[in-house]
Amino acid sequence: MKIITHLRQLMLRKKLQEQLDNENFTIISSTCVGGKIYHDLGLRFTSPTINLWIGAKDFIKFVKDLKYYLEDCELSEVKDSNEENPVGILGEGNKKVTIHFTHYPNFKIAKEKWNLRKKRVNYDKIYIFFTDMNGGDNVDVVKEFNKLPYKNKIMFTGKDLSNYHNTFFIKRCCENGHLGKWWTVDKKTGYYFYQQFDYVKFLNHISK
Repeated sequence: MKIITHLRQLMLRKKLQEQLDNENFTIISSTCVGGKIYHDLGLRFTSPTINLWIGAKDFIKFVKDLKYYLEDCELSEVKDSNEENPVGILGEGNKKVTIHFTHYPNFKIAKEKWNLRKKRVNYDKIYIFFTDMNGGDNVDVVKEFNKLPYKNKIMFTGKDLSNYHNTFFIKRCCENGHLGKWWTVDKKTGYYFYQQFDYVKFLNHISK
């Protein structure tokens, strides 16, 4: 099964890369999905939000004032965290946001990657990927997300919220009322759950 999945992914990625017309864009994501998409498209990471997750309320705060967090803030470590992976903080007071570096062995490497990749951000081509995980599974958050000043934004959900703009229901991937393990294989299709969304078509839509 793993070999079949691997071959299927190779074929899909080739097709997706041929279909992509956009270039030098930045995906800002609340989970690792941005990194998955960059990988599928064979692109280098032009975003610091790779291999990490940010809670729903903090993510909305983050993207509302993106330049402040990426240009004016120094990433600092949360040293008393009980989490297994490194945790960082940006901003102060009520502007503080917490970043969970899920796939980094230590904070030093996480910070180096963050600082390197944030320099590559193209503010003229920002695409926002959000999910209803980590506190995002309520209507107020969906409404707040839709108020964000970005035309190119999408929220993956584990339940059908199609009556709200900029949401995409990932079928058969719901856990506890919100999106489940979107990075795993959907047994019905043989592809990863997040690949239900046509992200190449979404990225080919170029507008500020």
